[in-house]
Parts: sequence; structure tokens; C-alpha cells
Amino acid sequence: MLLLAALVAFGATTVVVGRLLGPIPGDELDDKFAHLEQFGHEYNALILGASGTFHGIDPVVFDAQLEAVRPGWKSFNLGARGMLGLETDAVLRRALPLMGERLELVVLEPKPFHPWTYRGADEIARVQRWHTPRQTWRALLLSLEHALDRETNSLRWAWQHVRTGARRIGNYGSGERLMAGLTGANPLRFVEPETLLERRGYLPIETFEPPDAPRRRRRFTEDLSAYQAAVAGMLQTPIEPVLQETLPIGAIAGDLVAGQRAWLEGLGLQVLYLMPPYVRRGQFEQILDAARGYPAVIQFADPDRFLELFEPAARLDAQHLNAAAAARLSELAGQAVAERLAAGPNAESEQ
Repeated sequence: MLLLAALVAFGATTVVVGRLLGPIPGDELDDKFAHLEQFGHEYNALILGASGTFHGIDPVVFDAQLEAVRPGWKSFNLGARGMLGLETDAVLRRALPLMGERLELVVLEPKPFHPWTYRGADEIARVQRWHTPRQTWRALLLSLEHALDRETNSLRWAWQHVRTGARRIGNYGSGERLMAGLTGANPLRFVEPETLLERRGYLPIETFEPPDAPRRRRRFTEDLSAYQAAVAGMLQTPIEPVLQETLPIGAIAGDLVAGQRAWLEGLGLQVLYLMPPYVRRGQFEQILDAARGYPAVIQFADPDRFLELFEPAARLDAQHLNAAAAARLSELAGQAVAERLAAGPNAESEQ
């Protein structure tokens, strides 16, 4: 009885403290959500994904390609660095209530519904934020699905997700939240909101971390042979055989993919998946594992068709396009989406 009373008291205290402290500080997503709370009703499309999308799809350029088929079309880039499937789903569920009747399309980067997470991620405020009870439970199920795979660290993943969810419930990092509330400053903000929102949520990677960009570019050019070898390997292996040979994404992950799509379509939204031109072989093949479970993928991770996006001059580093190449990707992506919208929701995949 005493234990039950203690648990109830703890739960009530965490709720009250959480309310008093306000939301967990995030990073660039904070400013994006603040914008959508005020202007979400203006947008026809949301675009979500990891850094390849965040730094790769400029809605201003993208929307210009849709003007002929959807006059006045307006998109918003809700991507963020390192956003995988579970976080994407959590962000979507938070964002959709902020949107209005104009919303008709969601464009997602087909990142894996996978239990993998960054080591030490339980201390990252943004990761804590998406560890709602719903998403923590999903992460545990995904970890269990990988439990028999000796090459994975499923038990470490499971423990880290439990710990992250517990820290979210227990208001871990409350000092940082208190200071953010008192000062109005977000210690995780790397760019001013005006800069981030100037291009509707897109940010050139050079702008995002100006001191870091030259170092990353220098490291990339100094080891250019490794990058060129990776691209050459992709050219020697057409994408369709790779898609057929990759491992299944798993029953639970597949159910989550199907469930997410059914949920969005049940809201009357069209769903398209857009794969940025990733290069590094290990990551490329892991992402393709997930892509097998996604229909209607607009595929740019294919140097046979989009070699211009894989030229060294188009890259800041091995994984990210520079601003000029990102504008080209945005143009090509907008044209592809315009064709899909003109053809209707049953257009075939371009995998």
C-alpha cells in the first residue's frame, strides 16, 4: 500500500513539475513547431527526414516545380539531423494537429523503424522528447525482434530506450529546462529562427555549422578516393538487385510502416517516400533494408540516374550535398512529386 502511494505521489509530482518547467528543450525542431503553431494552416505538404532531407530539400525550390499542377502550393521542411523512423512518427503525430485543411501530402524519408539509437542518447533532450510511452514501447518491441541477432546490441538498445523513457517521465535535465524558461534561451539552438524559417525549415548545411563546414569539406577532399570507390561500387551494383537482396525489415517494423501509412491515408493524406542521394555503403544498404517496406519511393540514392548529385563538387562531405546541389535535388524532387500528384495516388514506385 505504501509502495502504491509512493508511486502515485511520484507520478503526480513529475506531472506537476513537468507542467511548471514547460516542454523539454529541443533543437531546430523547437522553432519549427513554434512556426507551425502559428502558420501550419498555410501549408499543403510536410517534408520529414534526417539530415539528407533537412539539408537537402529546399521547399521554395521544391514548390516552384509544383506550381503548374498545384498553383499556390506551399511546403514545409520538418526534418532534423539523425531523425529515424520512430522519431519521425512522433514528430508527425505532434505536427498534424497544428496543420489545417490545406494539408494534402506528407513526404517522408524512408528511414528504418529500427531500435538503433545513439550511444548516450538518453541524455539528449530531443531524444527524450520523442520517448513518449507509445514510442518507448515500440522501441522495446523492435529491440526484442532483433534479440536473436548476435550481431546487434538489442539488449543495450532496449535498456537505453527504457532509461530514456524513464528520464522523460522523471523530468531528467530539469535544470536545463528551468534555465531555458527563465532566460528564454534554448541552449541547444545552433541557428536563429529567422534563418531557419527563411526557407521554410530548410537550412543549407554550410549555414548550419559554419565553423565546422570547412573542416568537414577538407576531410572529405583529403580522403576523396574512398568516396569515389563507394560511388563506383554503387554504379557496379544496380539498385534493383540491391533492393531484392537486402534483408527483410522485420515483421514489427513492417507493421509499423503499414500502420503509419494507413493512419495518414485514413486522414485523407497522400504519402510519398523520398530517398536522398546517400552514399556510404553500410548506411546505404541499411536504409535500403527499410525502403523495401515502403511503397512509392522516389529514389535519388542511384548514381546511375543522378550522377550529378554524386560528383565530388556536389558534396560538402560523403553524405551531404552542398547548397548548390541541394537546390538541384529540390528541383528534381519537386518535378517527381509534381508528376506523382498529376498521375494520382496510385502512381508506381521509382525504386
